[in-house]
Amino acid sequence: MFFQKKSFILVEKERNKILFSLLYLTFNDLYFYLKMTEIKTSNAITRRIDLMQTYWEKFIYTKNAFFCCWLVKQDEVSMVDAFYQVNADESSDTPDIFLRFEAPFEGINSYSKSISEELAEIVEADRDLLAEDDIFLDWAPNYKADPKNSAVGFLREFFHFAHSLELEEGKVIAYLSPSNINNPSAWKKWWQDALSLDLPDKIALMVCETKERELLANLSSSFPKKMMVFSPELDMDNAIRELMNEYGDQEDNCTHFRKAFFELTQAVAKGNVNGIQQKAKNALGLARQIGFPYLEIAVLCTVGNGFMMNGKEKSGILAFDEALKIADASKDKPLVPELPNLVIDLPGGNLFEQLAVQTLFFKAAGFLALKKPSYEQALGSYQQADKRLVQMLLQKKPSDKQIDWTNGGIIHFHQLEALRMIGFCSEKLGRQQTALKVYSKAITTAEKMPLEMRQNTTLPFIAQALLNIYYQQSMKKEYWALQKKMNDLLGENWDKQLPKAA
Repeated sequence: MFFQKKSFILVEKERNKILFSLLYLTFNDLYFYLKMTEIKTSNAITRRIDLMQTYWEKFIYTKNAFFCCWLVKQDEVSMVDAFYQVNADESSDTPDIFLRFEAPFEGINSYSKSISEELAEIVEADRDLLAEDDIFLDWAPNYKADPKNSAVGFLREFFHFAHSLELEEGKVIAYLSPSNINNPSAWKKWWQDALSLDLPDKIALMVCETKERELLANLSSSFPKKMMVFSPELDMDNAIRELMNEYGDQEDNCTHFRKAFFELTQAVAKGNVNGIQQKAKNALGLARQIGFPYLEIAVLCTVGNGFMMNGKEKSGILAFDEALKIADASKDKPLVPELPNLVIDLPGGNLFEQLAVQTLFFKAAGFLALKKPSYEQALGSYQQADKRLVQMLLQKKPSDKQIDWTNGGIIHFHQLEALRMIGFCSEKLGRQQTALKVYSKAITTAEKMPLEMRQNTTLPFIAQALLNIYYQQSMKKEYWALQKKMNDLLGENWDKQLPKAA
């Protein structure tokens, strides 16, 4: 239910930003170590959450304070998410109820309505479950915009909802975390409108912003009693180091590898080429001692990514090619050398065949990340990936029925992305007709997917790119036919979800 635990899940949204990056490692460690709190009551993460809790209690017990702003570094945002998850958990000691709103901020006149609709969806989804516990909410959506104040519509709705809960203590907290902010100045104006109001004690708003992109924190000088800004010293770099020193056998090579790999990600994040070389040597040596080739692939892809981002193209290519060589050499070997008869049937097929495809994806992304992108070389890598995916599908032999995650779906998912990027690179190279054919093939691939899977792909971007080509070449019949097909595949508002040009 809306006031019960929400799963702490890493969502991989951008392929070329998550593989073995600092953020990826941080989120996974947060998830693991938060789970470990059942065994050990204090660790580097829980200590930081406890620190944030002291700030939160100061906020809650400050009279007339209704707006809490966490101002943190980019790599500390995950801790604010963890703080939210812990407090939203039904086992939390806090009497406060936390709800998160992720509707994108597309404009000052539409935002309140968007998050009011999100609130209605949250409540409606839980009504039946609440009724099973004899909890009946005397609340129904009744959004009304106020032309004088852009925030009133939502805050009125939110208060009426909070009032319907009939809480004996605590507040209902709206954590406003838009998935995208299209207009920063309008976002700030919305908050100015909200801060100009006197909210009932029953509700409060929470927001997080980064020091690298500070927009709201300075509003506290204009509204010092209503808005409190907190910047706790979270020091996430050392938090991960502390965690790795607190858990695991400190004499075990796997523990040493995790530490070495983390230090490598730090060198990559800082663009320290000499550091990348040194840290990679240590991490690779430990991976080989442990005897798991996939760890070597992880190190080499991280190294390749680091080199390419810093203009060391040849070194990056060598790292990716070595990773690909290891993946190909390992595909017919036991996953665990000590257990030669152990066979794991993965939905996407052989683990190392999948890693080979991922290596090609990251190699291609490396070419695109160069100061002067090499679309020809990126195209070649994506084409190699597509060729391998076709072979994997032939081996998998999925049935003719509509695919799912257990029936070749993962392979189709990756093939769709390979085709998208082949089309993209072809366009950049001026090969419109080739791009047209590739995008069309991608849409045919997407048609085999169920709606739920299809909605989690980059199909809207593929369709938009193909529509652009049709428009440029005055292919009116094909243009409108594709529009209709996309309405059938994703719904009539499929194109409204695409990011708008700045």
